Amino acid sequence: MTLERTPIICPPRPNRSTKLFGGEASGILNWNDLKHPYFYELREEIRANFWIVAEVDMSAAANEFSFVSDQETILNDLAKLTVHNDAQNALSSAIADYASDPAITSIFATLFDQVMEHNNAFTYALSHIAPDQERQRELLAQAMDPVLQERIDRTNEANEAITAEPTEANILRGITQLALVKGVEMYNTLISFYRLAEDGEMKSLAPLIGRVQRDREAQVRFLGELFRVALSESDVDRDALKEEMKRWIEEAVTIEAKDNNTEDAIRFTQYRANRLLQLMGLPTAYPEVDNPLEWTKAYTTFDVEQEASTASDGIDLFGFDDL
Repeated sequence: MTLERTPIICPPRPNRSTKLFGGEASGILNWNDLKHPYFYELREEIRANFWIVAEVDMSAAANEFSFVSDQETILNDLAKLTVHNDAQNALSSAIADYASDPAITSIFATLFDQVMEHNNAFTYALSHIAPDQERQRELLAQAMDPVLQERIDRTNEANEAITAEPTEANILRGITQLALVKGVEMYNTLISFYRLAEDGEMKSLAPLIGRVQRDREAQVRFLGELFRVALSESDVDRDALKEEMKRWIEEAVTIEAKDNNTEDAIRFTQYRANRLLQLMGLPTAYPEVDNPLEWTKAYTTFDVEQEASTASDGIDLFGFDDL
């Protein structure tokens, strides 16, 4: 089924959308009259995380950075996270353009705002530890990183497929890739900043990264449910698409191992992939894999300013780890 962009306002159509994609809707959003009310709860979870980078005290970052043993890796990782974060915007926009339920379009608007703040967070961190010219060189250099390019190529592929052929199947493929960007890709890089804090280095970065990860956990819950419902409403070969998406996620896990092939890193990526598969309503790919980095959860709670070693009372806000 080829999809059409939904008119902004079309009063003859029903207010309650008939489908998430490829349905009919007036475009008038009434949160009290949704076909799938659970999306309102997901919207509230995402919005509850509102924050701005100025809330995070980075005044000690420059001094901390001067004592770090491996400054180059920190600069590289922040630059990669910036580029990787920006690469998702076109794909998000392509998916949102074809949503026939205005609630979904509205939630994507909130996601766009959060992605913008995440970009601000990474560049905010860079600005505290490197002069402008060095930051620019680092961003351009890391944009050419071959493993990062593999990730971005997959995102571009999903976006171009929707642009060329806006079908339900391609929308579902796009949702899967977007969920990978937010829920699996480069998570070991995020975790590396928590390791630094545990070692007493660059402690000011951990709260910033923790907020970004906390946002992404909620976004992935939304995307998982979006995939699950959109698939149930579609006319695609569901079994074939489920198997295809499972393979696509497994390929992403293989790419992540090129960046970090330690046992913990591989198991953590597999664990993240399993959690994503569960959220999407798909069978897990890696049996008997638990979270080898359980201690990192303390960095994504509302007690994110505390060191993980002392934040024993932190909670997992969205139950991502308990599915």
